[in-house]
Amino acid sequence: MDRLFYLLFAFDGRIGRLTYLSGLIVQIFMILATIAALMVYYHANPFGAVPDQSVAAGLGAPVSLFVLWSTLALSTKRFHDCNMSGWWYLVTFIPLVGALWWIVYMLLVPGSNGGNDYGSRPSRNDGRREEGESVPGGRLGGFSIEPAIAGNSISAARGAGPRFTNGQPGTFGRRGLS
Repeated sequence: MDRLFYLLFAFDGRIGRLTYLSGLIVQIFMILATIAALMVYYHANPFGAVPDQSVAAGLGAPVSLFVLWSTLALSTKRFHDCNMSGWWYLVTFIPLVGALWWIVYMLLVPGSNGGNDYGSRPSRNDGRREEGESVPGGRLGGFSIEPAIAGNSISAARGAGPRFTNGQPGTFGRRGLS
């Protein structure tokens, strides 16, 4: 469960193409389950009563937000695997060409070999880690946050702030949002 939470909600670390596809499958399942629930609701009204439209909004809005957030998280980690910033997702706003480039890049381009600016290469054994291999994210996917403290004072050096046990700062892109 922690691994799924990390996969769909965290923006740090790297994931490979198969892990990316597994995240997409979870998203598709959520969308189909929502559509099925709405279809049952709309067809279960007796005597031709008009269904309340707020039910569709109440069910569709949270699922839409979930899919948006998890798409951003999955794509960011996939871009990190190719040693690119998560901000490359903005290319999808270019009509047609951007979306096609994004789909091809996410599914066909292999990640960089070895470590890169965003961490070590993800394991190839379907999410299971080998003994001694660090897991990206402690309790929430194996990450434990440690404050950047030098002695008794907080370091004012560039990049100071929470660091994860893998030594990488929590960032959306190479330089982060700060």
